Amino acid sequence: MPEPLDNWGNCLSDQGRRKAGESAARLFAQARVKYSSAFALSKNADDVVQNYINLLIDAKYCATREEALLVVQVETAALALNPP
Repeated sequence: MPEPLDNWGNCLSDQGRRKAGESAARLFAQARVKYSSAFALSKNADDVVQNYINLLIDAKYCATREEALLVVQVETAALALNPP
């Protein structure tokens, strides 16, 4: 059930957008962990993927949606090789 982790990630990401510097980076990093965990529970959760992509762009980890999707795909492949 990925919904609680997805929602938690959304809250952290929203807070990160309202902050700057180290505070924002810390919140975005925490959100990324929540989205990764939610995605590990259900790889078919399109809303988790979209929220994760938005985070990667908002946190400036990625410049484009295409780049962010590639990051999600790589992380998905890594999870398949080394499940939690």
